[in-house]
Amino acid sequence: MWNKAYSKIYQNVTKEVVWDLLVDVNNWPKWHTNLEYCEMEGEFIAGNNFLLKPKKAPIAKVDILEAKAYTHFTDCTKFLGAKMYNTYALEEIKGSLRLNPSWNTKKTKPLAHAGYKVPGYVLGVPQI
Repeated sequence: MWNKAYSKIYQNVTKEVVWDLLVDVNNWPKWHTNLEYCEMEGEFIAGNNFLLKPKKAPIAKVDILEAKAYTHFTDCTKFLGAKMYNTYALEEIKGSLRLNPSWNTKKTKPLAHAGYKVPGYVLGVPQI
C-alpha cells in the first residue's frame, strides 16, 4: 500500500469557495497542472463518476464514494490489480481554512504480490 497526505492552508477564504472549486471537476485542469482533462456529467454526489486524463497516463474512471458538501469527499479509481482512493477534507481553523488531501493505493489480487506499480498522479490543490 502507498500513502500520501499533506495540508494546504488558505487565509481569508471560505470553505464554500474551495468546495465549489473541488466539485467543478470539468475545470480541475485549470488548477491541477498534471491533468489534460476531466469530464463529469451531473452532480458531484456519491454514486456518480467522472473521467480523468492525467498527462502521460491513460484515462481513468473515478467513482465518487462519498461527498459531504463543504466538509469532504472520497473517490476511488480501479486499476488492474489495485484501487486508488483520494480524500479531500476541509477544516476551518482560526479564521483560515485547511485543505487536507490524502491518497492511498491498495493492491488487490491477482497482482497483490507482484512488482506491479499503479499509475498515479500528484494530488493537486486549488491556487486561490
